[in-house]
Amino acid sequence: MKSIKTKAMIVATCLILICMSAFGANTYVHFRAILIDEINNAVVRIADESAEYLTNYINQFLMPLNAISEHEYIQSMDWEKQKDILMYQINPYYQSIALVDTNGIARYVDDSELDLSDRTYIKNTLSGKTSFSEVIISRKTNQPAIMVGVPIRQGEEIKGALIARLDVDFLADFALSRGYGKNGRAYIISEEGTLISRNNDEILSDSYNLYELASEDQRYEAFARYVKESHENSSGYGSYKYDGKQILMGYASIEETNWKIYIGTYEKEALNGLTGLRRTMYIGLLISVLSSILACWIFICKLVKPILEMDHLFAKGAKGDLTIRIKSKSRDELGRLGNSFNRLMDKIKTLTYFDPLTSLLNQYVLEKDLDILIKKEEPQDFSLIMVEIDKFNFLNETYGFTVSDIVLCETARRILSCIDEEDRVYRYKGDEFVVLIRTCTEENIILQKAQELLASIKDCYIIDGKTIDINFNIGVFRWYEDTHTVTPLKALTQAKNYAKYMGTNQFQLYNKEIHEKLMTMNELQADILTGLEKNEFFLVYQPLFYIQDERIAEIEALIRWKHPEKGLLYPDRFIELAEQAGTIINIDYWVLETACKQLKSWRDRNQKPVLLSINISAKSFETKSFVPDITSIINQYEVNPEYLQLEITERMVIKNVEESIQKLCQLRDMGIRVAIDDFGIGYSSLSYIVRLPIDSIKIDKSFVQNITSSKESKAIVTTIINLCKILRLNVIAEGIESKFELDYLKSNQCEIGQGYYFSKPVHIEEIERLLME
Repeated sequence: MKSIKTKAMIVATCLILICMSAFGANTYVHFRAILIDEINNAVVRIADESAEYLTNYINQFLMPLNAISEHEYIQSMDWEKQKDILMYQINPYYQSIALVDTNGIARYVDDSELDLSDRTYIKNTLSGKTSFSEVIISRKTNQPAIMVGVPIRQGEEIKGALIARLDVDFLADFALSRGYGKNGRAYIISEEGTLISRNNDEILSDSYNLYELASEDQRYEAFARYVKESHENSSGYGSYKYDGKQILMGYASIEETNWKIYIGTYEKEALNGLTGLRRTMYIGLLISVLSSILACWIFICKLVKPILEMDHLFAKGAKGDLTIRIKSKSRDELGRLGNSFNRLMDKIKTLTYFDPLTSLLNQYVLEKDLDILIKKEEPQDFSLIMVEIDKFNFLNETYGFTVSDIVLCETARRILSCIDEEDRVYRYKGDEFVVLIRTCTEENIILQKAQELLASIKDCYIIDGKTIDINFNIGVFRWYEDTHTVTPLKALTQAKNYAKYMGTNQFQLYNKEIHEKLMTMNELQADILTGLEKNEFFLVYQPLFYIQDERIAEIEALIRWKHPEKGLLYPDRFIELAEQAGTIINIDYWVLETACKQLKSWRDRNQKPVLLSINISAKSFETKSFVPDITSIINQYEVNPEYLQLEITERMVIKNVEESIQKLCQLRDMGIRVAIDDFGIGYSSLSYIVRLPIDSIKIDKSFVQNITSSKESKAIVTTIINLCKILRLNVIAEGIESKFELDYLKSNQCEIGQGYYFSKPVHIEEIERLLME
């Protein structure tokens, strides 16, 4: 057996040649790095030498000045005596020498006077320091100048100052003479960024400050940053870009000053010496590559033949042909690769066409099947039924992904049990299934199938001993002559969404009106914020009564919307839309603020307030700013928190029990009461109910209204009442509509009742009338 390893060794010869090329490139990079390091050391060395020279020059400049400042005539501050000294002992290198008194008035040998008291270097000199100025415009000559100030001391007393002008041209010429290379660059720069010296070809601005120059000319921004970073070290090197070219720059500090000298050169110019090495390496690499190609040509021809055959098959597979298989007679690694590929294609075919969880056909197959049906020369009519698990995300959050997967598989099994053999079932998306019916398109039969399907799948799901109620939304679409212009899956989704809007466990056949209704729903979503701004919303109030004596116990605020076009809208028309759009938070805070206004109104009129209860959505409760926002509104209207109650649901709490308990404790600490609304229909668990800092539990109306017909409902209501007594919680029964329900609750000592039996939601005027009675 010819091993592929033997073949690989032959190819490895070519790889060795390529590695040699890589080695050559690495060598070039290494030599380049060495050369750059040498250049950096060179510019630092030149900068150090230049700094030392300038330090000596400045010391020589200062020595005579210091000597003159110590002369008794100079210290006498007698101008006539001082003038004689200056005239006869003045150094020819000094320019514009003058004496400055303690008031900052400078006198020159030509008897002219200038007020220099505002100059910083004068102030520093008169404080006892030898000082150098930045580049300033001389008031004597109106030319750029650098001034040196030496204090005149008599004992510990500062009598004045002796100033002289440095030769700026000498500094500039000296710096330029120290540049590295043909186009070297040299600067003398102070800590404040003053350009003591710079290249003449760069004098494009009247500014002598590098940082100001950088703000005017972007080419200097990198240099300015480099100079700032160099302040921390006395000497060193680095690089930056100027006008798109890399510059290597070294620097060193000039003693007795806060100046540094910067010496640099263009990197490209400095690396010109590598041109010959580069050329030699290119030739070597070319010879190596040509030799490799020539040596390996014969071997590659034999090696790539089976690989080319595989490539051809892969190309067919990429176009969607999942039937391709490799027929390899080789027994080496390529042969085994072919067998592995064949098994892989079998797996890909399964994953491409089938959902791995439910084993149903997937979305890809559905879209492909529909495309074939639609594009036939004689299009075939068909029907589609979409099944969506309602609030599947809540199922995931409550029971976990394992239970959710079991629900999906069980739902798929129930759907399969309801369809004919000619029909096909697909898992369309995460929580959606689609049934394709090609044998029938009659509306009444399809709707009957949808109804039977819903009846089958909505039965209780028993998983790990738990009974879980699952709700569904079903959309139905018929592809026939009148709907040939409609996109089937889009129309089917619209029908399903409208069924979802109509309530759970509903099915809806697509028609053109559905699109218009969905547009209306979207318009309502968009109108919510506008309605809040235009005060289209208002509150009505439903009183809650003590069951034993039918006195008003508290009031629940309920929202209504007076839409300018659609009339009076109840919460079931817009609350769910607001939750989907995220505007439910705006509604919650509007209700809270309106309720606080009402409490403030009662207080301002000296009317005895009553506990006012409002509903809070999950989205608002989950925000980080929930408690601070409520605190802010309460403080704004200066209401007593003890007259405010917030109603939340069990589902809101169980998403994050610990965080929910923390928020509820903060509310209770403020004095706000908390009630659990719709208790019993969610994930009720004593393990967290006993931990919650709440005041009341509201029994869901579905249990109260079934008291007359369901023993289970009676038992649940009685159990909840007894539980609340044990936990010392107020118990409120919702949805009381009959005398029988009231009597039953009264006999079981339920404390508070709410429902149409007592009162429908009414306007605040009616509530105030009832309170007066």
